[in-house]
Amino acid sequence: MELLSRSGEPKPLLITGIEYFVQHFIESFSRIYQGRIFAPELAQEMSRFRKLSTLAKYLPKVNLWYQIGGSIGPGRVFKLANLFNTPVVLHWVGTDVLVAQDYFSKHSEHLQVQSKIVHWAGAPWLADELKQIGINAQFVPLPLKTVGYFLSQEPPPLPRQFKILTYIPERRAAFYGWEHILRLAEDFPTLDILVIGARGRFVSSPPPNIHFLGWLHDTANIFAECSVVVRMTTHDGYGGTIQEGLSLGRYAIWTYPFPGAFLAKDYVSLRAHIDSLYTLHRRNLLTLNEKGRAYMLQHMRPENLTANILRRFQNLLSPGTQ
Repeated sequence: MELLSRSGEPKPLLITGIEYFVQHFIESFSRIYQGRIFAPELAQEMSRFRKLSTLAKYLPKVNLWYQIGGSIGPGRVFKLANLFNTPVVLHWVGTDVLVAQDYFSKHSEHLQVQSKIVHWAGAPWLADELKQIGINAQFVPLPLKTVGYFLSQEPPPLPRQFKILTYIPERRAAFYGWEHILRLAEDFPTLDILVIGARGRFVSSPPPNIHFLGWLHDTANIFAECSVVVRMTTHDGYGGTIQEGLSLGRYAIWTYPFPGAFLAKDYVSLRAHIDSLYTLHRRNLLTLNEKGRAYMLQHMRPENLTANILRRFQNLLSPGTQ
């Protein structure tokens, strides 16, 4: 199979999964596929039978199915794709790996279906975690449009006031490190901490220096207001706020290793990094994080990551091509 038919027209592509990435690839691949991309909406509340019947309409018509976000279960739809000789690419992104670890520890018999799928992992450690449960995945980073936007402009200078930015959703505060943020606010009462995502409904009396901003569609100005981005997740893929912060020359502290960012596995190391950065700030010695931005420019441009995925599609459909 090849990306193009003998007539030169692109063969249709089926994309499902996380809406943000689905829309990105529809836009990015539109010129190549000339609108021949199927992206049916598969709502979470849909029954398995309805999802199966929906996908069954498209699988015979396409030459590849790209699912963004891991999938568990008996794998009936993957068996159906195999019946139509339609290759399937499953792109794991983060928490879906935790779900898979739990599921396949109880249903190892369903792993056989997974072995017939091409697996990609959005972060190198996700590939390691998948390997532990018997799924071989290649590390393939996903593109972020916001990163492309931030890299396309000159990074604003670090602000006069040292501020911390973090992302915490309303329903999973503990998973995203709320306890660490709370301790930071108490240990550094003069520092403002901006929280995007949540409105703070999960806490009755937050410290006065924690400011909940809720969900924002445009975060460029918020990143510009801050010197450092903190992401103390229990488990993660390639964190979006970390990449966005580095793209604007901000410092970043994360529970996972990433070039240009500080690693903090616990509160003690988090506090030490904040204290060090804040000390440099007070001495007027803190400058843009050029190292972090340089890495993003060289390795994480969304147009390059998108092209890499397209090349992988071509290699998958035409083995031996480069």
